Amino acid sequence: MTQPCWNARFGRSASISPRPRPPSFVASSATRLNFNLAGSSASWDSTGWIPPPHAPPACSPSTANPRTSEHSSPHRTAAEPRPYSPTRSPSMSNPERQIIALEESHFGLDGGAMFGIIPRPLWARTNPPDENNRIAMSARCLLIRDPDRVTLIDTGMGTRWSEKERGIYKIDAQDAGLRQALAAQNLTPEDVDDVILTHLHFDHAGGLRTPDAEGVLRPTFPNARHWVQRRNWSWAHSPSARDAGSYRVEDFDLFDAPDAPPLHLVDGISELFDGIEVLPVHGHTFGMQVVKFNAAGQTYAFVADLIPTASHLRDPYVMGYDLQPLKTVEEKREILYHAQREGWILIFEHDPTTAMARVDLDRHGQPVAVPLE
Repeated sequence: MTQPCWNARFGRSASISPRPRPPSFVASSATRLNFNLAGSSASWDSTGWIPPPHAPPACSPSTANPRTSEHSSPHRTAAEPRPYSPTRSPSMSNPERQIIALEESHFGLDGGAMFGIIPRPLWARTNPPDENNRIAMSARCLLIRDPDRVTLIDTGMGTRWSEKERGIYKIDAQDAGLRQALAAQNLTPEDVDDVILTHLHFDHAGGLRTPDAEGVLRPTFPNARHWVQRRNWSWAHSPSARDAGSYRVEDFDLFDAPDAPPLHLVDGISELFDGIEVLPVHGHTFGMQVVKFNAAGQTYAFVADLIPTASHLRDPYVMGYDLQPLKTVEEKREILYHAQREGWILIFEHDPTTAMARVDLDRHGQPVAVPLE
């Protein structure tokens, strides 16, 4: 049976420039990008779908500083793409792979902003607000542990917040640098081999740095390769006035230092390593990536801010923060279509109580989260 493909209209890969603007990301009516979520095949041209190649798109190098474009940085490199073969496919069962949800912190954001056009009486049923209209949220990261590799998805809020800001965002129960959570797995931040950043908003990339014993900020995961979409890297350095507050350059300018850990900029859909794939989506912000992988025969998708909580499954439940709400609806539908048909488990980054769930349809045909037993 032919696997369904996600046929989404995306713009061409954005080059790093001092001041990118939204029009450079708008696709022409003939540009079409297609990919098969189940099989990791991808192909694109200016007219439409073409048969998938034998290898996934490779990660591309970047040597230009996106703010100055005047000097190169040797730590910003490309990954060598792995040959794509039937004996080592993304659908491998990975029987020894372990996945563990790690709570970096709890925080709160305005419920109206989190649910956009949805009236408060509706979203308050599942996400009751406090006296300041904030709903409870989690900064949940994911640990993927293989026999020969330790991978982390996202890094949480981080510690670089004033007392006033901590009060505004209601940050508490923080595990700086995920040290306690990693210690529970007999690991330290230095043991992490790869950090996949879904995007560079402060609640996802804020934990890239933590203070040492002297209070000096250091890379939290000094031995890890760091992965982010090139398009998001470019946008984060020159965001629009609407979303500039979500990007704090101080969170990720550590990569400009000579002793910075490696940074890999990824162009579009790619299998990074060991069957771990990234699928770019652009409704929330340009160049966010969903992370899809397999463990013990089960497919998982870390959906980041595409579906931040289990309460955001339905079409109109879209955050007010999203740059392209209609694009979010389209992308969410595609992910949920595959998740429901193929039995994926979705991992919610911000849900305060439900870390993972399957997707089913209610009697009205609407998606509902089925928490794991």
